[in-house]
Amino acid sequence: MPHEPHDDMENEFLPVIVEHDVAFEPIDDELSLTPKQERFAVFVVELESASAAYRAAYDASEMSDKTVQEEASPLRKNRKVAARVGELQGRLQHSLGVTRVTILAELEEAKLLARGRR
Repeated sequence: MPHEPHDDMENEFLPVIVEHDVAFEPIDDELSLTPKQERFAVFVVELESASAAYRAAYDASEMSDKTVQEEASPLRKNRKVAARVGELQGRLQHSLGVTRVTILAELEEAKLLARGRR
């Protein structure tokens, strides 16, 4: 059973999503999450690990790594949470101007530069 989220978390721990003005309100009301699920989804995007997100969003200080993983995995796979994570990732990528195409183009440019310097 999940633990209560940290209510006393300092502003310094707020995810980078906030810094990039990614809205927290879901586009689809049908996919609305509980406050605990929303916090977890935000941290999944920020930390890129379900277990790390669970530790950041919930009080897992007394939990073993195995227990955290057992709690985080199904929460990450939850239909609503997964949809929200995808939505937040898309908004963050858009606000940063990052797409797979731009990343691949930058990698190709770096490869060409590296070959030219040999």
